Amino acid sequence: MTATVRDIDTKDERRIRAQYIVSCDGNRSPVREKLGIPMIGHSQMSRSVTIYFRADCSHALRGRNLGVIYVTNPQLRGFFRLEKTGLGGFLVVFTVGDINEPGARYAADGITTARAVELVREAVGDQNLEVSVESVDKWSAVAQTAEVFQQGRIFIAGDAAHTMPPTGGFGGNTGIQDAHNLAWKLALVVQGVAGPELIDTYNAERQPAGYQAVEQAYNRYVLRSDPDLGTEGMHAAVPDMHVEFNRYRSSAVVHEDGFEDDGKLDIDPRHSRALPGTRAPHVELSQSGTAVSTLDLVGINFILMTGHDGAGWHSPVAAAGGKFGIKIECHQVLRAANQGELVDLHGDHAVPFCAQYGIEPSGAVLVRPDGYVAWRATAFSPEKAERFAEVLGKVLSRPVHAQAGVAA
Repeated sequence: MTATVRDIDTKDERRIRAQYIVSCDGNRSPVREKLGIPMIGHSQMSRSVTIYFRADCSHALRGRNLGVIYVTNPQLRGFFRLEKTGLGGFLVVFTVGDINEPGARYAADGITTARAVELVREAVGDQNLEVSVESVDKWSAVAQTAEVFQQGRIFIAGDAAHTMPPTGGFGGNTGIQDAHNLAWKLALVVQGVAGPELIDTYNAERQPAGYQAVEQAYNRYVLRSDPDLGTEGMHAAVPDMHVEFNRYRSSAVVHEDGFEDDGKLDIDPRHSRALPGTRAPHVELSQSGTAVSTLDLVGINFILMTGHDGAGWHSPVAAAGGKFGIKIECHQVLRAANQGELVDLHGDHAVPFCAQYGIEPSGAVLVRPDGYVAWRATAFSPEKAERFAEVLGKVLSRPVHAQAGVAA
């Protein structure tokens, strides 16, 4: 493909030959429109405003440090995000006045600085509050997800793939997760380490996750700010952590023989036990006297974590990595302190590493560069170790006999 790129400031253009295109061009994505990818979900619920202002709201906070403050009164419905000092922040307004009146859901229409000042005062509950409005942003509240996140060699991510109201605060994290999921896959395919089918797992993994985030944001929008929209067709609420820590199903996730999928879209990350397709759990370890999280081990490479009897995995795993030209970092979590080695601080109480990762002391867990579990073996056996190259080949969409640098 040939892409024409334009510098926003200088307007200079240049042409780039590319194997793939990732479109992160916002909620009105021209690329998505040209590809003809439809959006599903809930169309415009309101024409809202975000008012950025300076004002002394400390008396209303009464010493409390509040992250999000929802406002529901006869004048408006929305929420605040205030600085810890209470001396400024922003106010989001979804609806104004009687919800049954025309224009109640169109706060952005005809908004002026004077009207913005009124809304801040009404939201704080102080008609004499001195307010300085810094800016007012107008936007439409929608909750929609693209039917697919990929068409051929073109991918969409972030707001181009899913647009949601701010209720729940899922938008930013969902976009970042798109990029994190796609980046390592593109890198390995372009390098010739992985087969091109690996990139197809982006849509398989991220579209369901994005759809769930959007529907959960819509749920919170209705219940917290506009219950008059009604709950027909609304998804039941699930805990925030279930939304933020996704559960993936694709060819880049391999289960042990005999695994039976319960079909659930989400899972409690605190009890996932490193189930393949879920985010690797946090466990506090020690290395040379310094506290280290298992998540600190995740980086640009695949990692293999084993229990204290898992040394038998290291040689076959290294050999399998060599076959595919990929580096796999091996970490053995021990029970006793040795200089430079990882030690389980929990010992025989609380939730030790092996219990949290759902393995026996000889078991192993393969974690992808995005921190999600690709495969787990509850215990070591020579047969499982011998088949590790086959597992890695499935994750990378490469046959086991593939040679490094030659895409299958």
